Amino acid sequence: MACSYSDETPVEGAWQKYWGTGFKWTSKHLTPQQLRPFIYSYDTIATEAIERLDEIVPPPEGAMKPDDVKKPRGDMYEKIKEYAIKDEKIGRLWSEVCTVPDWVDWGQIERGQKALFRYGGPAVIAVGDIPNE
Repeated sequence: MACSYSDETPVEGAWQKYWGTGFKWTSKHLTPQQLRPFIYSYDTIATEAIERLDEIVPPPEGAMKPDDVKKPRGDMYEKIKEYAIKDEKIGRLWSEVCTVPDWVDWGQIERGQKALFRYGGPAVIAVGDIPNE
């Protein structure tokens, strides 16, 4: 389903509908103007690591597209794990992926898991009740 964007900031409390999902606009939502700079941002650590991995272990010829079913790229996780100790950029990505930040609250994660298990199903079903305006 398509989405139409406007440069106008939606009114607080107004219903918005994008890609078939409705929600009430709040002051915590970012406007299109505020989001626009993010189009040009990306994960440099992952990008550099994958580019380096492609230099070390080139993907099979013709496998440059992620959806290429004829020549799969192979298990990227295993390749990153294998080359993490051999290459600084790949190692940096591996470290980022495998390090749990100090700020992680395991109790809060457990409470979130319990809430999702208990209320996830009804919440998904309730999405169909959102107004289409």
